[in-house]
Amino acid sequence: MSGYNPYQAPRAPVEAVAAPLQATGGPLPWSIGDALSVGWDRTKRWWPTLVFSLLLVQGIQQGVNYGLQALIPPDDAALAFIPSIIDIAISSFFSVGLIRITLAAARRQEPDFATLFSGGDRWLAVFGLNLLIALLVLAGVLALIIPGIIVALGLSMSLWICVDQNKSAMDSIQASWEMTKGHRGSLFGYGFVGMLVAFVGLLALIVGVFPAATTLYVGMAWIYLRLAGEAAPGAEPDPA
Repeated sequence: MSGYNPYQAPRAPVEAVAAPLQATGGPLPWSIGDALSVGWDRTKRWWPTLVFSLLLVQGIQQGVNYGLQALIPPDDAALAFIPSIIDIAISSFFSVGLIRITLAAARRQEPDFATLFSGGDRWLAVFGLNLLIALLVLAGVLALIIPGIIVALGLSMSLWICVDQNKSAMDSIQASWEMTKGHRGSLFGYGFVGMLVAFVGLLALIVGVFPAATTLYVGMAWIYLRLAGEAAPGAEPDPA
């Protein structure tokens, strides 16, 4: 046996250390069912953080909208766009935190409620990105609706890219367009199934819409990780 020394003191066997998950450089396969399973698995595990984060953001946005409607006359065309701009600005700040929370959950890392207020560093980039997305989708809708749907699907990963990869608004749009090639049909299917899930949640005494929404949100985060080439953990097997 080469290199063997009979007089050497015995050594304890070296335990294998699991390597951290890394991106493979190409998109990984995913399915609508797997995404929903992951979303529901994480919602059951960390529902207080996920549900109450979404509830708080919705409450803040609704409160601001009602306040602006009371201050700005609805028939004032010159100021009619201001509530929409403010709404986009507020949603851009909180969407950074929501994306980070759902990405942590999708990676099977416990999300922190305080992360909801961490959007300052990416707020400006996400705000500009949201404005660009709104304009591009509107232009597509004006071109007989179907192009608008294609544009929306092609840009569906841009916010995740902007927040998770710290890319600029334009770089995020380009990266999302490339990332979603070959997957837009499945993304459309996920959106359609998501509407059905939200409708079922609405029927469950209305409050069911919030767990349904967090399930879909985390599922979308998991889809992004798969398309980015990150082998994100799947759903835990059900002991039952």
